[in-house]
Amino acid sequence: MQGADFHDFSLLELAGSCDPLSFTPLKEDAADLEDFKASTLFVAVQGLEVLGFVGIKGKEVSWLYVEPKYFRQGVGWLLLQEALVRVERPAEIYVLSGNAGAIKLYKKAGFQRISTFPSDVNGFPCTIHKYVKRDE
Repeated sequence: MQGADFHDFSLLELAGSCDPLSFTPLKEDAADLEDFKASTLFVAVQGLEVLGFVGIKGKEVSWLYVEPKYFRQGVGWLLLQEALVRVERPAEIYVLSGNAGAIKLYKKAGFQRISTFPSDVNGFPCTIHKYVKRDE
């Protein structure tokens, strides 16, 4: 599986956050694809299988995806830790309000929510949280 195809698992991320009709595959979403290409990516692999990836861009952890069969096995945590070693400070991350698993992960890593605001995903309304992690 290629990294850009991994984005297609974001339907799980949208659950409880945004209408599933808002989902557009990455190769068809010019703005997200440009953001993806502008990010420095780190990929977790086991043998020939991609487990997940994380992207950073400046202060932002811009992407974090884990193959669903590897949820809650520490892959997301390891990828996030790799990103935190390399991302500028204060580190920032944006997350859909209904993405409870990601929010739990970010809080565990020391991120604090600093704002919540309305937004949209391809024209469908949603709510976004911005989290920040400052140096300790």
